[in-house]
Amino acid sequence: MYPYKMLSAPYGLFRSITAAFAETAEAVVNSGLAMMERRRQRHALARLDEHLLKDIGLTACDVERETSRPFWR
Repeated sequence: MYPYKMLSAPYGLFRSITAAFAETAEAVVNSGLAMMERRRQRHALARLDEHLLKDIGLTACDVERETSRPFWR
């Protein structure tokens, strides 16, 4: 039997584990980036004055409700 045939099963398993790890790492990074973006947007919303809020159809109460939410939601 050829030596490379003996390595095919563990190598395939290694590739599967590596792919699963890469997908998980990508999902974690994407979630972190989404949380940071939500936080940035909420801070920007909180800085708008009443005139600008009225232009986009929001009230100070709407802004308070949105900015009080945790960044992961």
